[in-house]
Amino acid sequence: ISALQHADDGVRPFGLGLVTEVTERHATGLGEPAHVFVARFEHDGEIYLIGRRNLTDTGYYGDPGTDYTAAIPGDVILTQLEYRNAPKRCALWRIVKSELRVAYLMDLPSNGDTCFASILDGATPDEKVVYNYSSDPFGPELTWIEGQEGETNIYRHVLRFTRR
Repeated sequence: ISALQHADDGVRPFGLGLVTEVTERHATGLGEPAHVFVARFEHDGEIYLIGRRNLTDTGYYGDPGTDYTAAIPGDVILTQLEYRNAPKRCALWRIVKSELRVAYLMDLPSNGDTCFASILDGATPDEKVVYNYSSDPFGPELTWIEGQEGETNIYRHVLRFTRR
């Protein structure tokens, strides 16, 4: 994980209560942030992340080859509008240490405005309890901004792990 935490690359350290953006550039050698990771935990020697997943064809928002530090303001605004107008999910990810990448595992039931999760130990050592806010996970598909304009609730999810 240390390879994903270089402050000079704009990635903030995990575990400080901050939203951590791990860019695809760090994870796969590409560019723009694709996912925002809001919580991390360890289980059985593996590091897991909970984060907002962008539901687009590629998972990216914006062009992954764009240097946003040098982009013109209009392009940045268009990218931000694309992000807010795309649906989101709260997802579980795992860091694949041997490949220095973040692997998508699954979506938690979520929709619209979602994914500032908290994680607690469960009833057994192989359980983690995730509390997350979301628009209605079983309601109509909402974009992120549509979800922000509506009702959200807090949902409880129990993750049960088995040895791989």
